[in-house]
Amino acid sequence: WPARVAVRAAEAPSGEPDPASQRAFLDAALDVASDGAVLLDGQARILAVSASAATLFGRTAEDLVGDGLTALLLPESHRVALDCLESLRRREVGAFADSELRSRARDGRPAVPLAMRAGVVAVEPDVRFSLAFRDIARIKAVEVELREARSLAEKASAHRAEFLARVSHEVRTPITA
Repeated sequence: WPARVAVRAAEAPSGEPDPASQRAFLDAALDVASDGAVLLDGQARILAVSASAATLFGRTAEDLVGDGLTALLLPESHRVALDCLESLRRREVGAFADSELRSRARDGRPAVPLAMRAGVVAVEPDVRFSLAFRDIARIKAVEVELREARSLAEKASAHRAEFLARVSHEVRTPITA
């Protein structure tokens, strides 16, 4: 369905699809998405990047094109990302594979936790991958807050139980004079 929309929106007066218009239409659609979109070749080299992805990684799209996927990530995330692509290439997973990674920002910002969804978009003649990256820093911060709140609630519950046990003991124990 989306491919037909792109073709209809980009038809030339002759009725034939205009590749330049199709590309402009798809680029515009990707650039308004909040997730960063990255297209890779079979060797995990970056072929195209959305404006959101360039912003997420703190670089321009022109700087990113031609780099390897690992240039976007901290070293501890390289293996996870490449294994994800390899699983897709060998069809060991479904149509999509999800991973959690950490970005390498070039503009002095700290590393950002990312969720990555990857899918195979072309097989013949060469494999190509489509990746969507989402900044999950806020989600991670909320998870930390929830763990801390749970810990505090468990401590409060333990103190309450201890208090009730002492009060119960005192109420049951006769007062000696």
